[in-house]
Amino acid sequence: MWAMVIGAFLIVFFMGICYLTVAVARFGWIRRLAGGKKLPGYLIAFLLLAIFTVAASVLFSVVNAVIMGLHFVFFFLLFGIVVKLATRKTKRSPKLYWQGWLAIATSVIYLGIGYFLCAHVGKTEYHLGTPKEVGTIKIALIADVHLGTTFDGEGFEKHLQTIEKQEPDLLLIAGDFVDDSTTRADFEKACEALGEMNLKHGVWYAFGNHDAGYYGSRGFDAGDIREIMQKNGIHVMEDEYALVDDRFYVVGRRDGHQKDRMNISD
Repeated sequence: MWAMVIGAFLIVFFMGICYLTVAVARFGWIRRLAGGKKLPGYLIAFLLLAIFTVAASVLFSVVNAVIMGLHFVFFFLLFGIVVKLATRKTKRSPKLYWQGWLAIATSVIYLGIGYFLCAHVGKTEYHLGTPKEVGTIKIALIADVHLGTTFDGEGFEKHLQTIEKQEPDLLLIAGDFVDDSTTRADFEKACEALGEMNLKHGVWYAFGNHDAGYYGSRGFDAGDIREIMQKNGIHVMEDEYALVDDRFYVVGRRDGHQKDRMNISD
């Protein structure tokens, strides 16, 4: 299944590179550099795309570089269609390469907003009630941290300090704490920071689909996650429940991708 997905993705990515090369080569300044010849223009465009991909890979990771590239392909296609329809409507050929400039501007703005929202963590409050006599419980919950994608272990520690100032009774981590791009050093640093939090009822964690890793190349696996987390006093919950303070239960589910996950009724 994954081989088919990766194969299809590589085909789409290759086609995207070819399309982007042709589209970028249409910029007037590249045409002038190429002396009006197509092949040199394609080579210049491909070289620029290669430089961009390498730079994005170094700054943001290979996966993020690919995602950025796919966004550029999408917006070049979108504005190519828009410009073609507008040209047919007005029956005028635009002097400016609108497809290219609009695609680049939109991609930069869209990806910039996405990065800002991803890197700047916000807080959402929920007030839940129950007829059961459990008193007031203040819970902090975080999910899909994907450690290393937008902040490292030290950056995560700063977010924990913000959470701790809210004085929650316990912290829940609902999956995808790490992924294949996370380094072991960042993971261990984050776990140490979690272990140092001053919470009345501690930190509780359940696996997400990315946590165990897909490619086995990052230097730690699911077993290491359990060991390092438990070493730092974090409760790892896999189809388990625990009674806390004789007042309430914390239930942790095994990830849905695991074949041996129990039924929720069990």
